[in-house]
Amino acid sequence: MKDTYTDATQLELAISVHDSTPQVSHAPRANYRIYDETGSGVTEDIYAKDLSEAIRKGREWIEGGDWGDDIGRREIVTIDLPCCVREIVRDEDGQIDEDATDDGEEWDCSGTYKSEAPRGTECCGGEHDWCAPQHVVGGCDSNPGCWSQGGTSMLFRRVCRNCGRYSETTYAGSQRNYGEPTEVEEVLDRDEDSEAWIREQHADDDGYLPEWLAEELGDNESTRGQIEEAVEELETEAKEFPKLLKRIKAIEWNSLSRDQAVDELEGIRERLEELKRRSDEKRTTNPAVAICLAGSHEPNLN
Repeated sequence: MKDTYTDATQLELAISVHDSTPQVSHAPRANYRIYDETGSGVTEDIYAKDLSEAIRKGREWIEGGDWGDDIGRREIVTIDLPCCVREIVRDEDGQIDEDATDDGEEWDCSGTYKSEAPRGTECCGGEHDWCAPQHVVGGCDSNPGCWSQGGTSMLFRRVCRNCGRYSETTYAGSQRNYGEPTEVEEVLDRDEDSEAWIREQHADDDGYLPEWLAEELGDNESTRGQIEEAVEELETEAKEFPKLLKRIKAIEWNSLSRDQAVDELEGIRERLEELKRRSDEKRTTNPAVAICLAGSHEPNLN
């Protein structure tokens, strides 16, 4: 029994040692080579199960490079990234035949790099909606916002319908210099013309703006909600002047256009300031008025 137990234990240990031995997996050897044709001369050997996968990996590789070191803060740059793949040729010993590989048939896997938009150029409406109204972006009637820069280079100017910022994009065209970006876009701040245009685009029939645009423009009396808040504030300030308060409450504010409401508010504010001024003068110059005011009676200043 002892010998049998020992033999069984040794067998179990042998199996355990065998099972714990690390299994070495050999990655498939490279069968395609990626060629960076932007001028760097860099290559990368990869394995792909077929040509389609090799092209996909080549494009991902070239686009994954560091292409944005020299980008200006207010520019969005687009760069073409020429690249190709060739099948790796090996000799009888399995070594790569460099000449045969480099002379082999190539397949295009070129990519594109586009830099991220600089901070501060985001659109308050979510996404920029670029348009080319001639009276805002300029240019000729038949092709607004478009100018030739000489040769094949063109400049296109657009304005965002949501935030009023401008996009000026220069396309180098086919005659661009080697390594020159194919496209350079600069986002510029809105001006009076573009602000007036986006107000027209988003105002309702009564001239009121949506909340998000009023916030972007820094307007305090451009939405219905803002007008309602302004009216409530005036009612609070006008409580000591009953006639003026009655006038405020009598106005059907919801039926007024934005411009009409603003005019009414301005007129009421002017009247309120005048009443306050006259009240202060009477408080300081007429003792009877001061006594009257102290006794909860108000003078007829409305």
